[in-house]
Amino acid sequence: MWAIHSALIETRQMMSIPEFISCIIVLYIQPILCLFGILFNSGCLVVFIMVWSNKDYYRKTAMILYFGAMSLCNIVQLLLSFFVIILPAFEQAIKLVKNF
Repeated sequence: MWAIHSALIETRQMMSIPEFISCIIVLYIQPILCLFGILFNSGCLVVFIMVWSNKDYYRKTAMILYFGAMSLCNIVQLLLSFFVIILPAFEQAIKLVKNF
């Protein structure tokens, strides 16, 4: 990651401003947002499981199951976005750095 960062700064002069901003967004901001989303949804899933398994909680509804399933699907979606969006962007950035 550090090699990509230093090479990105070196190739900044050869990129236009929109290309550079797009590169920063894809290489740095999207992975951070995905990680925050995974952590947040994992925390929600833990809470939903704890509420569902609590014997003293008498207001168990199907909504807890729906929210848990939605959190699980969102975690899977965010994990898959690494392979679909972020890794190809890293590969493209590495090729760009090697060409310069």
